[in-house]
Amino acid sequence: MESPTPDDVAIAVLESRRSTLLAQLAAVDRERRRLRSALRHVDGALSQLLGHSQAQTWLPNLPRPVGKLPKRFRIDRWFKGPEFSRSLLDALRKAGGTATTGQLVKAVCEGKDVPSWGVPVVTRAAERVLRRMESKGVVKAGAGVWLTE
Repeated sequence: MESPTPDDVAIAVLESRRSTLLAQLAAVDRERRRLRSALRHVDGALSQLLGHSQAQTWLPNLPRPVGKLPKRFRIDRWFKGPEFSRSLLDALRKAGGTATTGQLVKAVCEGKDVPSWGVPVVTRAAERVLRRMESKGVVKAGAGVWLTE
């Protein structure tokens, strides 16, 4: 039997190191998921205790992946396509042309099965959509309320 070459030894050491690193990454990933689950429970409790108006102040600022929002901050599970912006405009018209973001979100979420933890998510999305509509001249912001043009 011939003795192992230095390359064979190096390959064996590197493969061993690779498997160790993979095991450590798996452990870190399990811990991250456990912590994320605990954070969701704390967020839910805070949401119930603080109410929805203050809830978005403690939502974590997660890094945004390129191209789209993290799944937790997307509203496409309740609203499809341009339905959300249309619903906001309809709610604003029904309110007589003047409403706060909270009132609009409440009106839009009435017909949908938006859970309590999703209201801050919808509120953030509504603020983004309303700011975009404001830049296009569709609505106007004034003294804490949104106005139709």
